[in-house]
Amino acid sequence: MKVLSFAGFKKLVVVVFLLAGVAVGNNAPSYSIYGSSSGFNAAREGGGYVAMNTTIVDAIGRIRDDADGLPCVIMFGRGAGEVLNVGSAGLTFSGAGWGDITLIGSVTSSGMATITLDSDFSVYNTADIQITNPNGSAVVLQLQSNFVHMGGNITGSIINNGNGEVVVSGTATVTSESMAGTIINPGEGGSVVITGGKISNTTDGSVVRNSAINGRVVISGNAEITSASVNGVAIHSTGGFVDISGSTISNTAGGHAVSVERNAPDGFVPMLSVSGTARLTSNGHLATLRIFGNGSREGGNSDIARPLTRGGTVNISGGMIINTADTALSVPAVLNDGGRLTISGTAEIVSKATNQPVRVQVAQGYFWNTIYGAIANINQYELYVLGGKIASSAADSGVAISHSARIYCAGELYLGGNPDVDGFISMSSQNQSSPNQKRRITTIASGDSIFVPGERVYPLLNVLADGNDGDVVVRNGARFTSNFSFVPSFSPALIRPAARGNDVVIAGGRTYTIAFNLNGGLGTPPAPISVVEGSMLGEFAKPPAEGHVNGGGFMSDKEWYRSAGMTADGQWHIGPRFVFNTSVGTVVDDDMTLLLLWTSETNSTLEADREIPDSNDSDTEIAVVAPIIIVVGEFTAGPNPMARQSDYMNFFWTGKTIRNGNLLVYDAQGNVVNSLTVSDAADNTGGRRIVCAWNLTDRRGKAVADGTYLVRGTIVLRDGKKEKVSTVVGVR
Repeated sequence: MKVLSFAGFKKLVVVVFLLAGVAVGNNAPSYSIYGSSSGFNAAREGGGYVAMNTTIVDAIGRIRDDADGLPCVIMFGRGAGEVLNVGSAGLTFSGAGWGDITLIGSVTSSGMATITLDSDFSVYNTADIQITNPNGSAVVLQLQSNFVHMGGNITGSIINNGNGEVVVSGTATVTSESMAGTIINPGEGGSVVITGGKISNTTDGSVVRNSAINGRVVISGNAEITSASVNGVAIHSTGGFVDISGSTISNTAGGHAVSVERNAPDGFVPMLSVSGTARLTSNGHLATLRIFGNGSREGGNSDIARPLTRGGTVNISGGMIINTADTALSVPAVLNDGGRLTISGTAEIVSKATNQPVRVQVAQGYFWNTIYGAIANINQYELYVLGGKIASSAADSGVAISHSARIYCAGELYLGGNPDVDGFISMSSQNQSSPNQKRRITTIASGDSIFVPGERVYPLLNVLADGNDGDVVVRNGARFTSNFSFVPSFSPALIRPAARGNDVVIAGGRTYTIAFNLNGGLGTPPAPISVVEGSMLGEFAKPPAEGHVNGGGFMSDKEWYRSAGMTADGQWHIGPRFVFNTSVGTVVDDDMTLLLLWTSETNSTLEADREIPDSNDSDTEIAVVAPIIIVVGEFTAGPNPMARQSDYMNFFWTGKTIRNGNLLVYDAQGNVVNSLTVSDAADNTGGRRIVCAWNLTDRRGKAVADGTYLVRGTIVLRDGKKEKVSTVVGVR
């Protein structure tokens, strides 16, 4: 702490030189400016006056020359509440020779700017700064100058026209009535960093407005950023990067809290990140967070968008986005935007969106009614919901995600991870250009964000608004039919979600249920799958089987097998392998139960030195059975027995054409060694022909040992008739 004793002072002025961690230093010169438009004085601590009875411009210049490049402290007034009024001239810090400056005291101006920074240095401020001209600004930055507002009150706007940085922290406040905004970043690469304080706008202007093409807005800490206008926006960015990881951003009058728009040249990609403890709140018909296109206007009940050709990236991985009256997050950009919005982590998005339409106008003049929800995605944005919580607190409709197509729009909704969606997912589609283009959900089938919904159920609303029986609703969702439910405007009893191939479709006809049983294995079996009659299922529909073990230490062979009934003592008979393949897979034409098959992790049957009992030894019982009688055809194998060094053992069929079939190869102990697929190229009824081949290896590709094997399975003829076949083969 130092005491200033300037010549002519009648009282002591106490100045603190350590301000929020900014140390000025013992050798830093300290100055006081006081006076009026009739003459200003600049006094130096312990050194008398550097300027007397002069203009404010001359007084500032004299201080710069006297400081001679050293950091300095400048106090407006002489303390004790004295306010320096610089009239319309303002204070301009320009030219070479300035070191960093610390401002204290109080200053006001009626000009276009109270303080202008026009050089390459930093200003650390705890002074009260005011502009009384409604068209002026409290602080204006040019070139590379930085302004760090750590304390005190600024009344008026801060404009960053250069490539420097505006920082608001500590207990600082900034309040304006400027329609242009409270903190404005219109340059090319300037930044706004907010870590504390309170910033507000009492008119329809934005609180923070960023239009810098390469600019940044970074918000963290515990700042309070508040808009009190139905047409205003707390954070409004039309370019650059916005990173919100803390603080509270609110609009208390129903307008947007944050609006990120596209208004940049080709090749530029603006981005938004919301994470950490950020809290975005609103209470009106305009969304709390809006991702929009260029050419927009804030206000009224309609949003206007123009054609877009560039994509943006939005990542919401934490924080809360809340609207207590309507939509929490809206994405109404249209036409070739191609952006991506990802919701993950601990993000929480909550609205009270109703099922009432909100009018949205696009540039072509078409009007469409779009149901808004906690998230309204009505453009070409790819919406990825990978985690977090999305909820609607509306008692009646409860729309959590509105995924609604409009003109020329083809945005996708992707589900991954295990997101908590509390409310309906609206699937309405209104694409005039391509009437067959309908909104779809795609579940993520691979990578770090694979869809694992557990027992969560996602209700889909309006799936029949423009859909038909058999239309795909969820791509890659066949395994998860029990995780989706339809809430249509028609009778729910008439339609239901069902699998077909790899997808979930609208099913109005007959369906069958595939149930899964671990066959004594540990853990929870997969949920049943409802399947459209006559369909085959793809690989994505196949539940994982390799993660299960049974109490005897046996491992699953990673396949699922149809049950062939149960024994009297409650043991399952293992039937043919269920083939998950959309072209040559198992046809679902009945309710089925699929089982796991347990084999030893190290199968001694396949070891080279394992002794196989000789079938000619009358004292040894061989665990094989005689072939089942063939009714409509003959099933044989040859050559039989076969030398192990041969390439293949072929299986022959004489009879009607086979549609598909599966065979299991058992060793003498009843263990499954391999599974084989039957394929028949005959047109109808042919002679003896090869329908399957075995390369004499097990599932792992290892050659089998000498011995006797049973090959048994089921074939399905072209007319749908099933036939059980078996034969005993030898390997020597």
